[in-house]
Amino acid sequence: MNSLSWFLYLADIVGNIGVVCGIVIFVAGLASIGFLFMTAVNGGAFASSKEKEYSAIGYKYFKRCLLVLLISASIGSLLPNKNTMYAIAASEMGEEAVKSKIGQKSLQALEQWLDSQISKDKK
Repeated sequence: MNSLSWFLYLADIVGNIGVVCGIVIFVAGLASIGFLFMTAVNGGAFASSKEKEYSAIGYKYFKRCLLVLLISASIGSLLPNKNTMYAIAASEMGEEAVKSKIGQKSLQALEQWLDSQISKDKK
């Protein structure tokens, strides 16, 4: 497979990664709310030592879920969508075509034809 094939394969994977990031954000958000609630309920001034232990565990897992949420949100927001990846691939192939010998000759022929058309219009 050439580099364009790999790029198109990557474009398809990027769409799947976006969906996975969305699911992880949703689950981590719900879990962090649950652990925050567990921390708030069990961490009062009159709580027993067992409840304070649950509160500390809840806070520890709340921080972890929040970290997972932030990482997933960052990855999900920085990845381009599938259409952008396809546009990049098309742009790269167009640039390669223009830089080739045939592309350069085609551009020169087009310029000469345009110059001739402009000179005809001036007469």
